[in-house]
Amino acid sequence: LWMMHDFGAGAACGALAATEGALPAEYRDNLFLSDFGKRQIIRGVVERDGAGFRVARHEELFRDPPADFRPVGIAWSEDGGSMLICDWQHRDVKVAEANVGRLWRMTWNGPSSAKAKPEWFTALAMGRPVQVGEPELLAALGHPAKMARLTAQRELSRRLARERAPAQSALAQNLQSLLERGEVGGIGKFHAFWSLAEGAPGGAWLLDGKDWEPALLRQALRAASSRHLSAAGRVEELLGHGDPTVRFQAGAAWGRLRVAQSLPLLGRLEVEEDSVARHGLVRALE
Repeated sequence: LWMMHDFGAGAACGALAATEGALPAEYRDNLFLSDFGKRQIIRGVVERDGAGFRVARHEELFRDPPADFRPVGIAWSEDGGSMLICDWQHRDVKVAEANVGRLWRMTWNGPSSAKAKPEWFTALAMGRPVQVGEPELLAALGHPAKMARLTAQRELSRRLARERAPAQSALAQNLQSLLERGEVGGIGKFHAFWSLAEGAPGGAWLLDGKDWEPALLRQALRAASSRHLSAAGRVEELLGHGDPTVRFQAGAAWGRLRVAQSLPLLGRLEVEEDSVARHGLVRALE
């Protein structure tokens, strides 16, 4: 674990990221922590810091919480505009009898940015048979709500895996086209990537994108190394990439691939200035 921020004494129980698209832009990808000890829900604004992250600022959302408010689990509502808070309602001291347990709903009262999920979303997310065409699934990879994107991604992966030659199929070509042209935009391209990586594993394309942006290179390194593909040459090349986040993932990939060479890692350790990237190199050596 890499410490991003010290919130002081407390007892953090739940963590959640704002990824469902209903909250205003300034809340997107924020972290929310339920803290039993502080009797609080804490919002943290997270930013990239080299190969790692930092909490740029944070706030406690309740000014005067009830004395018996002890939040544990937290989850988003279906539309992402409300947070459901499981409250232990007790200090957890030893007593003979105690009535515990409440469920709170904290709702954003401003304008909602939520976009309706596709009609097929609920059935498909629950694994039920549903008729939905590939164009609709491909379009959903760019939906503002993460759960809608993930549901489309998983269905596309399943369909791709059923193809006789997944990597050469029309669906694979459509997904690669989305990646190359960036038609789904934003974070949708990562879901297009993982639809391919899960549905057509082993494809040489995973690390062939020489002009890919750092964010996609990170995904490709994770995918290639988790499948133990023969990619040591490309990984060694990326150990010297200009972006520290790519160097960190390249070090992690080297370790997962169990490449029987330590000299490239030792050479990088001599010049690596980013502490998180150095950590990745040391773990790879281990």
